[in-house]
Amino acid sequence: MRLFLITATFVATTATGAFAHDTWMLAAPPAADGTVTLSITSGMDFPRNESGPKANRVARGGWRLGGNDGVLPSGTEGDSVLTLRVAVKGEGTGVAYASFLPRDIDLEEDEVTHYMDEIGASDELRGAWESAGPGRKFHEVYTKHVKAFARVGGTAADPSCLAPVGLAIEFVPAVDPTALRAGETLEITVFKNGRPFPGFAVGAVCGADGAATLQHADANGVVTFPIHHAGPWLVRGTELRRNDDGTWASDFTTMTFTAGGQ
Repeated sequence: MRLFLITATFVATTATGAFAHDTWMLAAPPAADGTVTLSITSGMDFPRNESGPKANRVARGGWRLGGNDGVLPSGTEGDSVLTLRVAVKGEGTGVAYASFLPRDIDLEEDEVTHYMDEIGASDELRGAWESAGPGRKFHEVYTKHVKAFARVGGTAADPSCLAPVGLAIEFVPAVDPTALRAGETLEITVFKNGRPFPGFAVGAVCGADGAATLQHADANGVVTFPIHHAGPWLVRGTELRRNDDGTWASDFTTMTFTAGGQ
């Protein structure tokens, strides 16, 4: 089966935060008892909450801390955010993650053009759409994946947060991202179905000033970003595919952390 692939594009100097419409999970500083509050939202202005998903949309969710794994609890729904509170034990850097149930969407002709522009679609992908001819339909099935890191307790190293958690497309940092400081560099490896994903376009958004940059993963699936400011960061990427039957599919994936520790 032939697939046409595209990844979302960021404008390097934009001041609007996340490009297009992203979904992310962000961890708040843990409470005194170690409870970590996770917020899941969709929006265009990271890290502002805009539209919260329904709890029953989560297909799979879990967390890991100090080598111990658990399942995410059901969240509390709000208009702008889905809130989950995770009671963890121990210290280190925890990682929480979730994948959502696939959703279908049908776009009108003018909406497809806007969508292609938003994600910076390649000429090949645009040509695939144009070649469909009169009466063409744009039916897409998309799946979203989110991942967040949170420092819990002291500063002890916790290498368990650097192991993949099994998302369809996943960002795996080389070092604890919550330990990064302004002036340092974030290095991640992109995995697709458990294997490095060369060439994948990855964007990073600084929540402090809205600056966004885009890099493409190298031959080993590795990409780096300068961390120029402390505070929340969003890492994201989108893969859009056209299937042989003329339908479309995509995976959206994001990762968040707070540089400078929590």
